[in-house]
Amino acid sequence: MRVLFNKDISTGLEGTGEGTNYSSTGPADSLAFRNEQFEQPLQFCYTLDPGSTCTEEQIESLLNGSATVCSWIVKDRNSSVLFPDLMGEVDVEGCGPGTGSGNGNGSVGGNGTVGTGGGPTVPYEGGVGRIGSSLGVVLFGVVGFLML
Repeated sequence: MRVLFNKDISTGLEGTGEGTNYSSTGPADSLAFRNEQFEQPLQFCYTLDPGSTCTEEQIESLLNGSATVCSWIVKDRNSSVLFPDLMGEVDVEGCGPGTGSGNGNGSVGGNGTVGTGGGPTVPYEGGVGRIGSSLGVVLFGVVGFLML
């Protein structure tokens, strides 16, 4: 309301309209004043919701089969910090110890690797096929809608 009635924003007492000599004080250059950068929270790629949790690069690695996935989470530096027991070391291939159950295929466990941690790993491709087919259905639906 202060602006509508030609009053200064800060106090609402001084007139700022025509015929007044209103001015404020302060530095001419405000570029020297910066807010402190806050630390970004660590994020991880959850393969059951890749559209809202994964980057384009992570989705591409899921589609081409190059991603290591442990319990539905893509293994990278962020997820290794957030879930060290589940992911294991980021530079070590496969998942951490004890990740051989939860979201695998039948009797084999671990999404991303088959078997338990510490043993040989075999890529798990079931989740990637679901993502690829879901994207295909969405693309087909959009193209079909545009043709109408």
